[in-house]
Amino acid sequence: NVYQFMTTVSMPIYDRRENALINLTTDINPAAKINLQVTRIANILGVAGTDVPINEIKKLLSPFTLGVNGYAFIVTNNGYVLFHPDFRPIFQGYILKPAYNSVDMIEVELLDDDRPARDFNPVLMTIRDSIINQSTGSKWMLVKNHFDEMKRVARVKRQYYWTAIKKTPFTLVISYPEQYGVSHMDIRADQEIHRISIKGTNLRSVFSGKRWKIHPDWLFCKHSNRTFKTPEIELLYF
Repeated sequence: NVYQFMTTVSMPIYDRRENALINLTTDINPAAKINLQVTRIANILGVAGTDVPINEIKKLLSPFTLGVNGYAFIVTNNGYVLFHPDFRPIFQGYILKPAYNSVDMIEVELLDDDRPARDFNPVLMTIRDSIINQSTGSKWMLVKNHFDEMKRVARVKRQYYWTAIKKTPFTLVISYPEQYGVSHMDIRADQEIHRISIKGTNLRSVFSGKRWKIHPDWLFCKHSNRTFKTPEIELLYF
């Protein structure tokens, strides 16, 4: 079984037209009545909602710009992760875990502080509160990252940045190892393409041979109508 996780977003729809009027009849006395015309303000018409696949949200984060050592995740206003690299909702490949949709961020970000289980660091709790309140901030923490199918653990100092996603109950969090990305090369794509064309080099020659692959979790381009056997073939199409 393959699970496709989604989140539901909704918003109320109000009738706020200026010409949405109602007529009221008021008794002044038993012998006289008066008609009043009152503007109807914010009369609710209903609720509109839709389901958004989590994978579609991940694509918007452009993971290839984060690099292999950085990662991003989204936290709801309840402190639950919408997605996270260490979010594992499925057991043994096909069993959906109980309460899979209410995993708190403090359960997946493991601090390297030798505290017992469920005894969360106050620094982590403060960061969680700031994220829930949709503030903007940054903080570094000593954390434990597992790899090699959870056979090994690395102790890493990571920097966390977070900010609210406007008009949503979500907050985006980005994490990098300390000093990662401090220095960078700012190369404009159009200038690089112009340089290659002047040299008379075919752009496709960069992808010649079979000694290159596209990261399975990274999306550079996607055709809306056609399907391709491999991501590499799809990239060469563009």
